[in-house]
Amino acid sequence: MNETKPTEIKPSVEAALRTFSETGPIEQRIRSLKELMKGGAIHSVLDDPRFTKGIGDAVRESRSVVDPKQNLLALTVLARIASRVKAKRDELGREMAAVLQAPPPELSKLGEAEDREYAAQALNWASGDWVIPYLARSIVEEEAGEKARSVLIRTLLEKAANLASAFDALREPLAEWTPKTEAPGDSAAKRLKRILAAIRPELLVAEVPTGDDVGAVIESVVSSAFRGVGPPTSSEVSAEITAEIALFLHDLVRTRFSLAAEASTYRALRVPSRWFLEGRWPEGPRKALSILSRDIEEAMALLAKQGVADDDLLNSLTLVQGSRESALRITSRMANRMTGLTKEIVEWLQRGREASPSNVSF
Repeated sequence: MNETKPTEIKPSVEAALRTFSETGPIEQRIRSLKELMKGGAIHSVLDDPRFTKGIGDAVRESRSVVDPKQNLLALTVLARIASRVKAKRDELGREMAAVLQAPPPELSKLGEAEDREYAAQALNWASGDWVIPYLARSIVEEEAGEKARSVLIRTLLEKAANLASAFDALREPLAEWTPKTEAPGDSAAKRLKRILAAIRPELLVAEVPTGDDVGAVIESVVSSAFRGVGPPTSSEVSAEITAEIALFLHDLVRTRFSLAAEASTYRALRVPSRWFLEGRWPEGPRKALSILSRDIEEAMALLAKQGVADDDLLNSLTLVQGSRESALRITSRMANRMTGLTKEIVEWLQRGREASPSNVSF
């Protein structure tokens, strides 16, 4: 009769498992857990009583209010295991949900970006009115942990009722965040650039309704970033954030094309346009602006085929192009290229209407 031999545990795994189960500094147990996660070794110890004890200790510490940092680190232990071990995910999710019915300490208490990333993952199980404001503030206050910021943004988009409310949640934290640097406007622009860059890939996969007045909300968010600190003083930084706003709007309209035909979608560019002489763009952001310009051109072409002359959308093209003359050169080429347009639409595309305070949107 053949006897099943017990699975042998490598000495390095044995040492890590022993440390993970010991009562001691949680930072030490996290290091041990990282060792167990290497090469999938964690799956070989799931039924070991020492591993079970280590999880139980982390659950108890996550509920502790004595040391806020230890509380957060304990949550990262649970989130790490849940992210790697599917069999434990629901069980640990329930434990995290029980803890996260109230706001945890600020993520900034964790010095390691990787710890903040896993603490951000734990927030997926959070519930309550505090969650969206907490996520938004954490997104804005995150210094350089871009993986943590991306996780926070993903969770914000999942929990918000729509894109408009998700973006609006960022407005107040951005207005209140005051960088203590020699050039706070530059710092604000760099932080906003990081936030917008992190949102863009999430737009491609987020299944969330658009909501109302998205363009106005985004303009308010961009404006809020500079409300207390003023615009960037560096022309290079100004160009970079302008390009990022344009690319952000491009990704927004290519994932929700109905927004392409709404002139208000492009209003956020009014903020940086005030930084440049006569609203004319420098060379730096022109490639990004050209990409966005094509989005507007396609929207105008669709409307033109339907016999619609949208002055506000033409004004948006003027804003993106930097001048009325440049915008009309584009629409004139459109009129010459397209067939089946009415005479009135052709004339409008070639000459536009006389601009006046009532029909200029920037």
